[in-house]
Amino acid sequence: MARDRQTEELLREALLAALPRGTQLAERPMFGAQGFMLHGNLIGAASDRGVMLRVGKDAMPDALDLPGVGPMEMSGRTMGGFVRADETAHDDPDTLSRLTALAAAATLSLPPK
Repeated sequence: MARDRQTEELLREALLAALPRGTQLAERPMFGAQGFMLHGNLIGAASDRGVMLRVGKDAMPDALDLPGVGPMEMSGRTMGGFVRADETAHDDPDTLSRLTALAAAATLSLPPK
């Protein structure tokens, strides 16, 4: 995986739009991607392979119904509560907005780390 600055900016803007005004995101490189943290919890990441978002286990069915969205897998294992969005999904403003709203709700419900 390699970093993709355009996808990073797209995700950053979409996440900030989905979060309450004034919310700060921390960013860190991880696994070849740019990770976005909210109160110490991973909310999403962007790379040249697409976007990963924490939507939570309860919202998985809604997220997986969107075009270009599938379960997130790493090393052959599915990561519960996380989805991967390809270009079809993250290049569509409505789909990206719906995904980031799910990610904001799921991650805001977690205790800060």
